[in-house]
Amino acid sequence: MRTFQALPMLLLSSTLACRGVQTAEDSQQASPARTTVEIRNNKQIDFTFYVLSATNRIRLGIVPSASSRIFTVPAHLIQGQGSLRFQADPIGSNDVLSSEDELSVREGDALQLTLH
Repeated sequence: MRTFQALPMLLLSSTLACRGVQTAEDSQQASPARTTVEIRNNKQIDFTFYVLSATNRIRLGIVPSASSRIFTVPAHLIQGQGSLRFQADPIGSNDVLSSEDELSVREGDALQLTLH
């Protein structure tokens, strides 16, 4: 497990997804591996979460207070460099929390993001 400290209130940790052994036949039929992010919101307010690449800001969705959601990271953001950041926008506030460090993400990774 790799852990990254972004802001005092935003903790990003990514976990590589486990992959089983594939035969040549399996790989022909297998669909592309999805990259997911599980977001846990431990705050008392709802947040809208975004994934940021070098040129894009894409809305993942809303995570209500004291709950978690799993989102799929769009595949086109991972192709090429695969460096991503995340942004948390509290609903009803002008404050925005962003991860400071870029995460190197590969296809099929399972990321976890926790907002404390």
